[in-house]
Amino acid sequence: MKISFSELGNFNISDHEIHSKSLADFLYKDQSSLKSIILSIKQWGLSIFTNELSEVRNKISRNYISNNNVKVGYVDGLDLYYHFCFSSGLNPEVLNLKSIEKIDYKNKVILTNRGEIHYKKLVSTIPIKYLLGYCGFETIDSAFISNPSYFFYFRHASEFPENKVIYDCDIRSSIFRFYSTTDNIIVAQISTFKKGKVKVSEIIGRIKELVPSIKSLTFEKELFFQMSYPVESISDPMVLDHIQELRQNSILPFGRFGSWEYKDLHELDWEGVYTL
Repeated sequence: MKISFSELGNFNISDHEIHSKSLADFLYKDQSSLKSIILSIKQWGLSIFTNELSEVRNKISRNYISNNNVKVGYVDGLDLYYHFCFSSGLNPEVLNLKSIEKIDYKNKVILTNRGEIHYKKLVSTIPIKYLLGYCGFETIDSAFISNPSYFFYFRHASEFPENKVIYDCDIRSSIFRFYSTTDNIIVAQISTFKKGKVKVSEIIGRIKELVPSIKSLTFEKELFFQMSYPVESISDPMVLDHIQELRQNSILPFGRFGSWEYKDLHELDWEGVYTL
């Protein structure tokens, strides 16, 4: 994906107290760090000044500080891993979360509302706290801290090719970033704390300000996901022991919420799917 950034808006870092070991403490070095601070506020809110947000920190260290930064784009509006799953010959038994009643992990049986399913190995992409619950383990909600996400979808009639993303570094704007999944669809990710407070006309105006060539920008829909980003790593010893026991019994917690790690698709343990 081709990435660009808007100009910095009016922002004074001295207006905020930066707590030791917070994400802001990790990010802020000097005035050149303001872009990262502003974008972090837009995505995570003012908690960046007080909370560690360890999974966010891990994500930044892997993808933005190292030399291994990779952004995977879209083909025909769908990510490459969607195409991969259908072209690789993988034919997994896919279950809807709501159909599961219990998982007898020691005997490798899933009890559903339609009967029993016996498996050799289980790749679970559902949030790990739900998996643990289905397997009969005790969990605590405080072990799983996440942030939501909020999107506006637009259609347009202009030349703005797919796989372009623009990060909006003006603190006054409600847009965190917007990107093109196809050459006529733009997705704007909105600061979640602006949900219910932002008007479509505001977002359209800001996109046109940053990309004056955009024509006939029409609002399509909005989407809000209550759980999108694991922001703190699991540290509870009991929960970690439960996860290890599942792995020892042929269950692979997989994906951003399955393993509770803030990772993109290209960072996941794809080999583990085959070697479990």
